[in-house]
Amino acid sequence: MANGLTSKENLMSDLKKMAESWAKTFLATALATYLAVGFDLNAIANAALVSVLPSIINWLNPNYERYGKVR
Repeated sequence: MANGLTSKENLMSDLKKMAESWAKTFLATALATYLAVGFDLNAIANAALVSVLPSIINWLNPNYERYGKVR
């Protein structure tokens, strides 16, 4: 590897980056929902979960290269 990391280390690094991105989106949406509707746990959880769906769909798409999937 050009950067000195093994493929397993690269995979773990990529997974960590994805998890951090998803967590930021999840928390920002949860906070925004809380500020908009107050402490409605069901609304907060639903909004936060739905907010990460586009990223998860992209990650599952084998043609999407942003998350390290290259043909």
